[in-house]
Amino acid sequence: MKYKYKKKQNFKIWLIIAVLTLLLTSIKIINKPNNTVKQQTKSINKQKTVALNKPEHTIKPQNKVTIQQKDISVAQFYDPLNWSTHSTQIKEALKTSEAIEIKSMREALKSDNRNADFSGAVYKVKLSNGLEAVFKTTDSGNMAKDRMEEAAYDLSAATGIAFVPPTVHRELTADFNKTGHTQTKTGFLSLFVETQTDLISLSKTRFDELLERSGKERVANFKIFNFVFGNWDVGPHNMLISEYKRGNNIDYFPISIDNEGIANIQKVRYGAIPFVKFFGTNSSNPKTEFPFDEAKLSDTAAKQEVSKELNFYPPGRTHNYIVWSGCYWAQFFDSYWDSPSDITDLLYADYLPPKTKIALKNLSKEQLFKIFDKTEQTASEHLKEIVIGILERRDMLLAKF
Repeated sequence: MKYKYKKKQNFKIWLIIAVLTLLLTSIKIINKPNNTVKQQTKSINKQKTVALNKPEHTIKPQNKVTIQQKDISVAQFYDPLNWSTHSTQIKEALKTSEAIEIKSMREALKSDNRNADFSGAVYKVKLSNGLEAVFKTTDSGNMAKDRMEEAAYDLSAATGIAFVPPTVHRELTADFNKTGHTQTKTGFLSLFVETQTDLISLSKTRFDELLERSGKERVANFKIFNFVFGNWDVGPHNMLISEYKRGNNIDYFPISIDNEGIANIQKVRYGAIPFVKFFGTNSSNPKTEFPFDEAKLSDTAAKQEVSKELNFYPPGRTHNYIVWSGCYWAQFFDSYWDSPSDITDLLYADYLPPKTKIALKNLSKEQLFKIFDKTEQTASEHLKEIVIGILERRDMLLAKF
């Protein structure tokens, strides 16, 4: 009996030990950290630390944010620095506003004791939104010439080169003749630029001094714009110098106006006055190179000879000429200060600003046709030659610098 008791007692003890062991194991399993969760937690904490220490500009946003440019007031339209960045807004205002006052530009200039050196019907207009503008009527609505003022502005705005007053081509209804009856005419409407100085009245020395106040880069861009885009008829009669007050300072800008010369097909050697195709329609692939060295002075005898050969009487302005591929090409070298260099001084810069160089390199045939509101397929042969000429002159300039 005694042996049996001990055996039974030992069995109970071992049973208690086994149950306790099983309970302790279960408790450890329940409280034991999950290794996978622990690793994920460490990874997340590590990412947070890296993100906090990572430079802000390298963190990519989850969603793209488009920053819209704020509109500017009508008064700020007159700041040339806004003409490129707010082109759409300014053109829309010029296109949609009605004329509430209109008078002859000759009358307006003479009342301000200024010279009126221009041709055609030109008017100074006050629009319903308060803007002052210049309206010049056109006859045909032909893009090759009549809409070239708007194209010139678009070229300056798209490239950021030079300053051309914001311009649109549109119909304008007004009492043009002061008769009490309104008429609707087609032409281009440009923002009126107030200036303090009548450039035509200045000597060459005084003109150069005033131009240089615009600064090296703006002066260079003004000349580059004239040459590359073909605004060959340059001088104090076709430009302004705007004196825009900015705080306590005056900001000077050379302004290119009367840019219809861009519509002319041209041939040029870099540094010289361009030859402008004045008459005739040559083939698109002439068999010979342009004969620059065969230029002749257009005197009375030469004009009579040309009139018989081409049934066309040459223009009266002082010029050299070349008859080539059935066309008359004129090199005009008369100027306000009686020196050919007066013209080349406004066509050729001695400096190419880095931003301008990039803009010119990026200029493509497709972009130019788009600015002229055409495609290469829909453009006339005349416009195609204009675009080719722009790119050729661009390449000449880039080769120079």
